This record gives sequence, structure tokens and C-alpha cells, in this order.
Amino acid sequence: VGTLTLRSNLTLNAGAILNFELSSGVAAGDKLVISNNLVLGGTLNVTSITAIVTGTNTLMTYGGALSGTLPVIGSKPSGYSCVVNTNTVGQVRLVVVALAPPVIGSVNQLNGNLILGGTGPTNENYYVLTSANLVLPLASWTRIATNSFGAAGIFSYTNAIGLGVPQNFYRLQLP
Repeated sequence: VGTLTLRSNLTLNAGAILNFELSSGVAAGDKLVISNNLVLGGTLNVTSITAIVTGTNTLMTYGGALSGTLPVIGSKPSGYSCVVNTNTVGQVRLVVVALAPPVIGSVNQLNGNLILGGTGPTNENYYVLTSANLVLPLASWTRIATNSFGAAGIFSYTNAIGLGVPQNFYRLQLP
């Protein structure tokens, strides 16, 4: 973790990969200081060293002009949403928000199918996990689907009920 200072321009092309580590103190995370122009692009991967603090983290400062496209958010800490913000002149910021856990709100059976419905974080991905043993550690559950909650934060998942399977448990997981 530290600050990298460039006394020139920085151009981040489409294939660029930025790996930033954030810490419990906003000032303790990685930072790029660019003296002149900054051209944005590429993919931003975010990891946390300690407990991540929600809010606004300044990732980059620049002294010249800003252009390019916002970086794509690649990896991020599980349970958090991250958005790149360039509304403050001279700064590229990462807004980090803790996501509310997903909720399975309805369970129905129709024509040999189990239909799960509920809510979760808007436009975030989720995994559907299953296990025949409720007390198994999460790592031992099987991922059977990946989907998105959509703009309204709602999901519906349909799974065929296996004949001869005495019981199955389901849970949702955020990436």
C-alpha cells in the first residue's frame, strides 16, 4: 500500500489493469498522483487489506486535463458496490457502499419446479447455492446459477425438483 507519484502524463489504455488496495483508513489505501494529464481506461480491481470503509476513497489526483472512459470495475470486495466518480476536478474517486444482504422472500412449487423469489442489491450479481446438508461450510455448497438482481433489485429463480432427493437447501451469495 502506498502512493505512486508520476511527474508526467498518464494514459491508461483499454487493456490497462489497475490493482488498488484499500484499508480501514481512507488515507491508508493505494493512491496515484499524476502531475499532468490523465487519460482513463482499463479495468480497476479493488481489494481490501483490513475492513474496508464505505464512503469516498480518492484513488488518483491529477494536475492537468482528464479524458478517456471510466475504468471498468473488475474484482471488488464481496458485499460491496463500487462506482468510479470523476465529479471533483483533479480527483478520481471510488465510492464504496455496503450492500444489503439478499433476501429469499418467497418459495413456491409449480409443475415440479421450485420457484424462489426475493430482493437484493440493485443491478448486482448473485449466485444461487444448494446443499443437501444445511450445516456444511459455505465453501462446500454447490453453485447452480449466476444471475443479476436487475434494476428493481428483484430476482426469481426456478429449479427443477429432483425426484428421490430427500431435501435440498438454497441460499443466495453475493460475489
